[in-house]
Amino acid sequence: MAERSSRIRYEVFGEFEVRRKLRKDGRRTLDFSKDARNNFWEDVERARAGLRSGAGCYLFAVRAGKGITPWYVGQSKGAFEKECFASHKQSIYRDVMDDTARGTPILFLITRVTPTGKLSKSVQKNEADFVERKLIHDATNANSELKNIHNAKFVRNVEIPGVLNSPQGKPSDAVKSLKVALGT
Repeated sequence: MAERSSRIRYEVFGEFEVRRKLRKDGRRTLDFSKDARNNFWEDVERARAGLRSGAGCYLFAVRAGKGITPWYVGQSKGAFEKECFASHKQSIYRDVMDDTARGTPILFLITRVTPTGKLSKSVQKNEADFVERKLIHDATNANSELKNIHNAKFVRNVEIPGVLNSPQGKPSDAVKSLKVALGT
């Protein structure tokens, strides 16, 4: 096993609520105004100074009742602040909320941390891709309607019976042994 100090480490921050406002027709919509975004990033900074400038991955989800449903996973090789609310992300988030009757929109920030505990301001592409794919895999298991287009198709289509995207049925003895070996 790798020594802890040589591991690449990420920390999870959230749930950060994405604010909403009332539209003229009385329905609620996401508020991406400058003031709302500034308030959002102030909340983030209260959780951890410098987090808005951190890099890593993020997850947009909806909290309703006692559950949380993931809807989109993204990566930010640079500052979260410049990526999480880019116009194409706003469109995805709005589509989710327009189709969701109830719930609170939230973001999780999963940021890379240096061995000394500082937040990384950048992440290498291959590392960001790996972390994003892992999160997409897990999010797809929780919500088959995840909005990701890139990297999600592969996760949805690869099947290893008893291990990944399993069809109905009893796992074979080989699958049972593999799961013991993998610790799953």
